[in-house]
Amino acid sequence: MNASELTLNLLLGGLFGILGQGIRIVVGLKKLNDSNSAATAAGQQKDDFSSSRLLVSIFIGFVAGALAMLVSCFTDTDTPKKITLQLAIGIIAGGYSGVDFIEGIFNKYIPKTTPANGQPVGGG
Repeated sequence: MNASELTLNLLLGGLFGILGQGIRIVVGLKKLNDSNSAATAAGQQKDDFSSSRLLVSIFIGFVAGALAMLVSCFTDTDTPKKITLQLAIGIIAGGYSGVDFIEGIFNKYIPKTTPANGQPVGGG
C-alpha cells in the first residue's frame, strides 16, 4: 500500500467518524433544546450552546473514525480490506462511541484548573 491509499483510507475513516459524531450532536442538540424549554417554563437559567465545544467534538469524531479505520481496515498484508457497508457502519459507530471514550480519558486524566476568574477550564 502506498502513502496516497493510506491517506485516502484514513480520511474516509475520519469522515465516517464525523458522520457518527454528527448523529451524536443531533441527539445532544435535541436534549439541549428540550432542557432549555423546560428551564424556560420553570423560570430557570438556560444552558448556552458552545460552538467551540462543537468543533472540538467534531475533530475528536474525525480522530476516532480514522483510528477505527486504521484498526479495522488494515492487516499484515499490503492490501487494505474492502470497505463494505458493514465496515462503514462499524466505523460510523466508532465515531459515535469513540468520542465518549476519548472524552472520558481526558476528563479522568487531565486535571481541570480554575483561572483567576473562577471559571473551570477543561472538559466536562
